[in-house]
Amino acid sequence: MKKIYVKLSILIFLIFIIVFTYINLKFDVTQIKGYILTGDENDVEKAVMIDIATNEKIYFDYSIMGNDVSFAGNKDLLILHLGKNVYLYNIITMKKTLLCELYSEDFDYVKYINDNYITFIKNNELILYNIKSKKSEILASNIEGNNYSYSSDTNVLYYSDEYNKIYEINLNNKETKYITSGYKPKISKNGNVIAYQKIEDNMIYIIIKDIKNGNEWKISSILTEYLLSPDGNYLLLVKDKNPNIFNIINIYFCTIIDSIFGVKWGYIGKELVIYDYKNNIEETIVEKYSRLNFTCLDWI
Repeated sequence: MKKIYVKLSILIFLIFIIVFTYINLKFDVTQIKGYILTGDENDVEKAVMIDIATNEKIYFDYSIMGNDVSFAGNKDLLILHLGKNVYLYNIITMKKTLLCELYSEDFDYVKYINDNYITFIKNNELILYNIKSKKSEILASNIEGNNYSYSSDTNVLYYSDEYNKIYEINLNNKETKYITSGYKPKISKNGNVIAYQKIEDNMIYIIIKDIKNGNEWKISSILTEYLLSPDGNYLLLVKDKNPNIFNIINIYFCTIIDSIFGVKWGYIGKELVIYDYKNNIEETIVEKYSRLNFTCLDWI
């Protein structure tokens, strides 16, 4: 009888440890202030803005809005482009206003700098465009994809080139400085923390570095999307769910449907999480994250 009580006590103790560990591995995201812009988990043709503190969501039609949607200085204003035109979209009024018309449609990854400037990638070149004078200035070359990020508080831009080298450009004086080796740099809006990917020992890692004190954190990664919170304390991360037979079948099924019928199906093999990298804990904010939502991801 004593043995049964001992085993039962051990079992209860283990259950307590598991529950306690699970609770402490989660954190309260409602204490985080800010808004996340991403794709709608239920409709790949729409975008959604999420109030992190309240989990309230505002939906709008992504297909009508255009490409490369991101915040334009505040939570109520977005920047996007349709063809040669760049627009500001007011979330409150649901109206878009023409910001400027560019010389061709061959540009991508538009970002709002201020009322006078925008940046974009054209022919692997990073362009600074003056909205009022309509003049362009090449800031950097040999850039592949959306490999640049802007700190609105410091007016400094970070980018990586095709040689996996990261640079910073001070837009106040246009000075360029080499930072480190790596790619896909993401700078916090306050300019205090930078995150980037790097290959070490044939493994891909996300390196998170405090620019002021030099402290670093490293997490294993794959080719995924991520960005820092405006204050640099958290990482927004598109993450693979724990592999199981359902997710694997779902991924293959959706891939086959896409290829045969040409339709845009997402799958629930990924999730969007907020990661507290200093304490190594995370919380899921979008459980069913489509593989087609990566082009729409921002945090203000």
